[in-house]
Amino acid sequence: MSLYTDALAGASEIARMVRDRLTTDAFVNLTTGLGGSRDRSVGSQVTALAPLSYPVLEALYHQSDLAKTIVDRLPEDALSRGFTFEGSPGLDAVAERWDLRGRILEARIWARLGGAGGLLLGVEDGAATAPIVIEHVKPGHVKYLLPLDRADIHGAEIDTRPESPTYGEPSMYSVGNTSRKVHKSRLVIFPGARTSPRTRRAQGGGWDLSVLQRPYEILRDTDTVWRSVMAMMQDSSQAVFKIRGLMEMIAGGRSEVLLQRMEVVNAARSINRAVLIDAEGEDYSHVGAANLTGIDPLIVRVLQRLASAADMPMSILLGMSAAGLNATGAGDSDLKIWAARVQAERVLLEGAILYVGAILARDAGLEQPKGVTWPALWDETDKERADREQVRANTAKTRIEAGITDPDDEIRVLAGEDLETVLRERMEMDELAAVDPDDDSFDIAAGQLWIDTEDGHRLQVKSVGEGKVFLVDLDAPNPNAQFAWVRRVFLARCHRAPEPTETPAEGAPALAPEGGQEPPPA
Repeated sequence: MSLYTDALAGASEIARMVRDRLTTDAFVNLTTGLGGSRDRSVGSQVTALAPLSYPVLEALYHQSDLAKTIVDRLPEDALSRGFTFEGSPGLDAVAERWDLRGRILEARIWARLGGAGGLLLGVEDGAATAPIVIEHVKPGHVKYLLPLDRADIHGAEIDTRPESPTYGEPSMYSVGNTSRKVHKSRLVIFPGARTSPRTRRAQGGGWDLSVLQRPYEILRDTDTVWRSVMAMMQDSSQAVFKIRGLMEMIAGGRSEVLLQRMEVVNAARSINRAVLIDAEGEDYSHVGAANLTGIDPLIVRVLQRLASAADMPMSILLGMSAAGLNATGAGDSDLKIWAARVQAERVLLEGAILYVGAILARDAGLEQPKGVTWPALWDETDKERADREQVRANTAKTRIEAGITDPDDEIRVLAGEDLETVLRERMEMDELAAVDPDDDSFDIAAGQLWIDTEDGHRLQVKSVGEGKVFLVDLDAPNPNAQFAWVRRVFLARCHRAPEPTETPAEGAPALAPEGGQEPPPA
């Protein structure tokens, strides 16, 4: 009977387990119960997102050194060496006077902390609710650049058109605690952590989540582990004082006698580094330090988990070398990973920098910037420079020995020219050297740009005929000067340039053999 009962109960359990798993696609072990309702691991559920409030984020930023590092380090490293503008002489000095780097850095830090931050552009070129038209900005229009955090930026009007490229984003903002509205072009908004559109809309104002949202619980656990270790350190060595009849003394109201006795023992231990006790009724012992040998690996693992949640190498998060974390050889890898992240941060900031730079250029009466140049993330050491030069020398030697280049080619490459361009020009010159200058079949066409090998001038072909090449010298004092060279002289002295880089001035007179100058035959 018992066998039948057990079999029936087992079948019922199996049926229940299978029924519980009908709505999910997963493996269930009917023998051990793994994956079924008896498996404790399947009881874990993802809870609904609870975004951290801005006051909590501010408190965490100001009180936790690790939280501050997670927020600050990336934009600080990206902007620590500044930037320069291309194509606008004088704009770098203007940007420095406005402390553009510092203001961009502050706005970016508040954006990472709160999920949104911005730089308010105080441009007095019309109504604040009207967009900024860069071409209409005049000298003296820019009054201030003000970094703002999320608490000071409110989406006043949200774009609710699904077909719009800015759907769900504000088209107008209100700033501070006032109802003053400004057009979105007057507020450079920086993002926080990558956040889904639905969550941004739920946040109010279309804001991202903070970069501290994901590592928040890991930060809390890390702090708990650290405090627990400190408590263990305090309790790792404990003195024990045994007194006969201790409980009777306390019960009999003789606590003062007990306290006086402890004071005497403590004073004697401090002065004489010895303990005086009654041989008959007292005993004093010292419990040795607890075994803490397993604590260090545990702390390292906890910090590794935090670095993973913060998406930054542990050596960067803690500000120490990787070797100090028992990760020998990981230093170069950490730097490469972090350099890639910093470069991505620079790309993210570049558009905002160019936009503000264009407005400052108009305000200062300067040319518009064409780009942003970033310095290297760190300087080469003498050893790194020597190693790099040694590699270049070995590479050049290998190419010369293989007949790919000659010493003159390598000198040009060393000066900074592109190797592919040098090889192409060398190939063209070798082809010209094998051509008979009197061979009319070699192609010389109008519009081509050639280089005079004697003075490096750029020569543009206008026409070919009667055994001559009619051209203008683009680098001559008078670029409209007309020349007619004998074809074979032209081929002997010149080689093709990759592409024309400049055209002669419009209105140059037509070229004719009798109107030009002809060098003596080679």
